[in-house]
Amino acid sequence: MHRSIKEAEDLFSERELEIIETLIGGNTNKAIADQLHISQRSVEYQLQRIYKKLGVCSRKQVADKVNEMGIFLPASFEQ
Repeated sequence: MHRSIKEAEDLFSERELEIIETLIGGNTNKAIADQLHISQRSVEYQLQRIYKKLGVCSRKQVADKVNEMGIFLPASFEQ
């Protein structure tokens, strides 16, 4: 079952979705921070929130969980 962008937005903030999307792209915290024009500490804080919401503890698990949940991230629609 695939979730809509609206359902993903209900679970995650817009910033969290941006971070998830760039994280899944394989970017480091520094690269994510640079791309989103925020501090690396902000990325780390947001990642901890994402991990907690998903019940995971690693970047790979975030990607796996988002895929398992069927969450379509905004860029996913552009493919």
